[in-house]
Amino acid sequence: MKPLQALVGGLLVLCCLSLALPGSADETYWEYTFRPGDTLWDIAREHTRDVNNWSAIQRINGIDQDRQVKPGTRIKIPVSMLKRPPKPVVVLVARGSPILVRANGEELEISTGSKIFSGDSIITGPAQSLQLRMADGSMLEILENSEIHFDKLSYHEETGMVDTRMRLPRGRVNTRVEKLRANSRYQIQTPAAITAVRGTAYRIASDPGGISRTEVTEGAVVVSAGDITRAVEEGFGLVAERGKPLPEPTRLLAPPPLSDNLASTGAGLELTWQADPGAVSYRYRVATDATFGAIVERRATEKPRLQLAVLEPGRYFVGIRAIDRNRLEGMESVKSFTIVAPQPQPQPQPRPDTSLEEIVIPSGILLLGQ
Repeated sequence: MKPLQALVGGLLVLCCLSLALPGSADETYWEYTFRPGDTLWDIAREHTRDVNNWSAIQRINGIDQDRQVKPGTRIKIPVSMLKRPPKPVVVLVARGSPILVRANGEELEISTGSKIFSGDSIITGPAQSLQLRMADGSMLEILENSEIHFDKLSYHEETGMVDTRMRLPRGRVNTRVEKLRANSRYQIQTPAAITAVRGTAYRIASDPGGISRTEVTEGAVVVSAGDITRAVEEGFGLVAERGKPLPEPTRLLAPPPLSDNLASTGAGLELTWQADPGAVSYRYRVATDATFGAIVERRATEKPRLQLAVLEPGRYFVGIRAIDRNRLEGMESVKSFTIVAPQPQPQPQPRPDTSLEEIVIPSGILLLGQ
């Protein structure tokens, strides 16, 4: 019996150990950046449901002495341990029927209110686009014919720390990032380069051939490829090509000066602007809101004018940017206009009966027939 008891006891110990050790293959992690004075005990007490989780965090990260961990070091904490799970990304606007691919391979159709988590991917087709709100309030717009993978979506509300990492194999995105705190990260990787920001507004396009384009409209970004890093300031863009050294940033084309004439034609509306000698084409977008979340039309044109089909009554916003020979899209001009419902035509009044004439005389009214 003693050998049997020893065997049972050993199995119980193994079971307890397996239950105590988090970090299975399906576990997802939140990343924390060490700050001066941090200890694993303090981190477990502040961020997890049980202060004793410090020992499991120590094992997961292979830490011998937390006092020797340098500030700035990132450690992994299982999401299942956290007091409050990380906030997801939320879909604000869905145009068309984009596809959401969960981390487990499940495919779903995206709609307004859908939630995006770490490990998910989004695929858009023709005439499909999305506008997302990140957990920290940053905005991300995914345009048509794009594929993006959310490798890491980590945000802790109390500390304000952000760790957002995405891959864009193909397609175009526009993003506006809230100002990040120290030790936070927000980056988008294409096959040609990695773009990282600390708080800015910029656009990225990634071609299947390994060429990416970064256009900064506010703030600044850092683009890295291999051992070369370039700072790209507001109003500049950079074209990165896989396997080639990063070039210097170039200035983006200025916003097209829009004319005040918005002519009405039988086919709709026409807006013109002054041509830019450095432009090979122009891109315009029309929406019913100033943030361009509710897109009505988005097209490219080679001529400095656009024609819109007849629109429903209401207020609209149009954004226009010039595109240079490197296919970098310049700064945008925005104009608003209102379509007024046509006034109802007055109903025709019945013609008076001219077969009678009315003449007033002192003694009364005399009707005369013709």
